Amino acid sequence: MKKAFITRTLTDKNVFKTELETMGFQTEGSSMVKFSSMDFQFDASCDWVFFYSKTAVKYFFKKIKPEQLNGKKLATFGSSTAKALEAQGLKADFHGKGDSSAVAKQFLAIANGQTVAFPRAKNSLKSIQKKIADKTKVVDIPVYKNVPKESTQSSDADYLVFTSPLNARTYFKNHAPKDHQKLIAIGKTTGEALVSLSPNKVYVSDISTEENLVKMVNRVQLLTQVRQPA
Repeated sequence: MKKAFITRTLTDKNVFKTELETMGFQTEGSSMVKFSSMDFQFDASCDWVFFYSKTAVKYFFKKIKPEQLNGKKLATFGSSTAKALEAQGLKADFHGKGDSSAVAKQFLAIANGQTVAFPRAKNSLKSIQKKIADKTKVVDIPVYKNVPKESTQSSDADYLVFTSPLNARTYFKNHAPKDHQKLIAIGKTTGEALVSLSPNKVYVSDISTEENLVKMVNRVQLLTQVRQPA
């Protein structure tokens, strides 16, 4: 049975787990990063609040009540972020899909010249806000810290799926990939990190969703499948 590992904690609700196991894979997951909240101030004068990740949603709403965003437009990057926002009883006015360059372009089409608040991780690459900073007013709000775990376990899975550059760097600081392992990145920046860290071939998902990561695992399996002799 083929096994797929992802650098995030899996529950029975994760699409990565449910869909791959339906296809006959074994799955496992563990984040290489630990999180903690930060003190922050929310600037209520912004037009938009843009969430990069479900973790940003989680830590933002530890301090801010959903009703405090009444009158604000909300934006998300990725399906898991949109679902996390819906769990707070809120719906995104803009839902970005694809890589950061495509999402920044889509977002600027409706937010050009406006003020955009970005709740984010302290170590975030700020991939979207950097791309729109010259055409919007950006309000930077670090709401949580993300730092490498001191101790991590390696995986013998056939497919290693990485969900951020920090997860990738932390894993490969402690573990070397095995020759048979296929490396899959959630997006371009994570893919670039993997290329710099490992000699193994890297496959990059152009859409940052678990649904697309499932498709990537299946696609890579088909691409690299070795025909058995008759």
